[in-house]
Order: sequence, then structure tokens, then C-alpha cells
Amino acid sequence: MSVVIVTDGLGNQMFQYALYLAMRAKGRRPLLSTSIISRCMMHNGFELCHDFGIDRTTLPIIDGGRMMGRVIRRITRQMKGMCYIEDETTFSEAVFTTRKLLVYGFWQNIRYFQDIESEVLQAFSFHHIDKYNRQLAHDMSTSDSVSIHIRRGDYLKYPEYAVCTPKYYQCAIASIQQRIANPKFYIFSDDLEWSERFMSQQGVVYKVIAHNRGADSYKDMFLMTQCRHNILANSSFSWWGAWLGEQQGRIVICPATWNLKSEKIIHS
Repeated sequence: MSVVIVTDGLGNQMFQYALYLAMRAKGRRPLLSTSIISRCMMHNGFELCHDFGIDRTTLPIIDGGRMMGRVIRRITRQMKGMCYIEDETTFSEAVFTTRKLLVYGFWQNIRYFQDIESEVLQAFSFHHIDKYNRQLAHDMSTSDSVSIHIRRGDYLKYPEYAVCTPKYYQCAIASIQQRIANPKFYIFSDDLEWSERFMSQQGVVYKVIAHNRGADSYKDMFLMTQCRHNILANSSFSWWGAWLGEQQGRIVICPATWNLKSEKIIHS
């Protein structure tokens, strides 16, 4: 019996849950642990059930609260013989056959769940979307809309995350303008002041989405899926915003390097 560790923000939780579904599809019966989230209260906590209407009573979740979170942290750092830890630089089929107690990582590679894509799409169906966001979604889906995700915030504290530069966004915007006649850019960011200042200098039609904060921030991902095209940050949040979209002929622009630590690129 293996326990898949669920941790960090929504995008990472989605990759971890997708791995869990893939393990089940291969005949495994893993558990899910949210203990680290309970200990640290990262971002908005464990979000999957609320955001996607997943019935928590059907999930084999173990929590144990803050004390269990400390135990799991200690195991992943000091007792690695009990833990299958992801090598972020490569895809590893061995995660599906490991007999180690804990399965720890981010699993940001579509190869981990490409055999069950339809199941993953079904699992990540957004719930509790209010009238205003649905109206925005309609506007996006019926125009040449382009989402831009600008991730700064916590990334500025950790140099290995390699915050996307203004030049990256300028080049991405220019690429869209060369291919789309009348694009409208919708900006999603954890640094609204910087994003407003930056976009005001680009000479394009844009709207900064500022109302989905806190527990409603997942609605930004929903809106990204409704845009016809996407400019990603090096963030799992905007990766899912593009991958879950259903627009035909979608243009997706993303950074070549995901982070400096592993130089990993998510396969799409």
C-alpha cells in the first residue's frame, strides 16, 4: 500500500491526484495524504473536492492533522528508504510499481496520466462558478481572447523558480498579434499592481482579472480554460488552465524552461 502525498497549491494537487487516478487504473489501490497541507495550510488548503465537486467520502484520504504532517515531512527528508521521491528531471514508470510507503513529488508530466486523459478531464470539472464569472467565460469563448498568467508573488522568494521576464511576455504578446487579428488579453496574476503597470505599456486591449481572490482563486483557472489562446507562466496553475480548455485551434505559449533547479519542461 502506497500513500500519494498531496501538497502545495491547486495546480500541484491536480497533478498529484492525476497520478493517483493513474495508479488506480493500473490496478494499484493507493491512499491520499493531505497531512502536509493541514500542517502548513499552503495557499488555500486542500481544494480538489470543493473546486471540482469530488466527493471526499469516496476518497481514501488520511490526514492526521499537524502532527501527522510533521511525521511525513520527517520521513521524506530523513528516512528516504521509505519514500519514493520523484526525480523531477525525468519521467519514471517505476512510480506505478513501487512498494515504498510514501509517494512524494509533483508529477508535472502528462505521461503519468496520458492513458486516462478522459478520466482526468471528467474529474476536473469546475463547480460553484458564479454568474459574473460565467458571463466573463461567455465573453472569452466568443472572442479572440488570450489569457496571460503572470506569476510573481512567492516565486520572487525562490530564485530557482525563474520568474518569467517582461521580455518573455512581450515576445509572447507579439507572437499572438502576428497570428490573431484582434486579440483581447485577459491577465491573471498574484501581483495585480505590477501586471497593470506592465500591460498598460504594451499598447494592446486587455483586462486584468482581479475579483477571484482567496478561496475563489480557482475560478481564474476556469476562466483560463475559456480563453481561445493561452500565454502561460512556468506554473502548474496556468498549465492546467490551458490543458483543460476545449477551444479548437488553440495557441499555447509557455516558457522553454520550467525552473532553474531541474530545467524541466512539462510535456503537453
